[in-house]
Amino acid sequence: MKHLKAWMLLFCAAAAVYYWSTDGFYLARIKVPLLESIDPLAADVLIPNSFHYLGKGHQTFVFESGNIVLKLFDANHLKEPWRESKKAWWRERIRIYPESYPLAYRLLQKQTGVLLVHLGKSDRIFPTIELVDKIGRRFQLDLNSVPFVLQTKGKNSFYQSLKTAAPQDRKQLIDAYLAFQQQRIELCIADHDRDIEHNYCWDGKILQYIDPARCFFEPSLKEDARRKKEWWKATHRLRMWLDRYHPEELVFFDEEYGRRAS
Repeated sequence: MKHLKAWMLLFCAAAAVYYWSTDGFYLARIKVPLLESIDPLAADVLIPNSFHYLGKGHQTFVFESGNIVLKLFDANHLKEPWRESKKAWWRERIRIYPESYPLAYRLLQKQTGVLLVHLGKSDRIFPTIELVDKIGRRFQLDLNSVPFVLQTKGKNSFYQSLKTAAPQDRKQLIDAYLAFQQQRIELCIADHDRDIEHNYCWDGKILQYIDPARCFFEPSLKEDARRKKEWWKATHRLRMWLDRYHPEELVFFDEEYGRRAS
């Protein structure tokens, strides 16, 4: 009996290490059903033949090829949870899923770098590509069979760029962030995601919002109270970060915030 327990513990430990080393990626994990009759949205982009594993987000597995990333949706995050307490949150996620990336492509393409959105069945034919995962396993994937997004790869973390920038450049970054929020909110695009650290990149000239997966159209942003709430949710973490690392920039932040959010 002791030997059996030892083997079971060893097996569980090996499974945990394997899961950790692969980030839980396997082909069945990205077999998300295609939506009905949604034509792909695409810029003039050539799809590379092979992509290497880059990382895992809250909703997608991400692979890269040069300056292009391929996002494949995690089927586990789209399944209905068995816990009643999580079902309202899941229903909101399912509601936003068909809307977020198409919205980013149509209205915020330059700011998000979204190049191609394929969520549903269509007449367009995509290639079969090779995926190389975190531990070097190779898979063949027919892109016609799964939803996916192609996007320009972000270059430098926004917060890291703020930390190392010269004072005048730091003001430019702060202004770029606030300008993006102003544009988004004026377009009546709300965003449930408040993670600034992992969602924004800076290439020296352009601020890129790399994860618009929780954006949705919200007409009530035209109303003062709703708009003010959205502004606060989008910016309070940045103000807290500045207060901790660069409090000398708070006056500039508050002035620009007041000018843009009014």
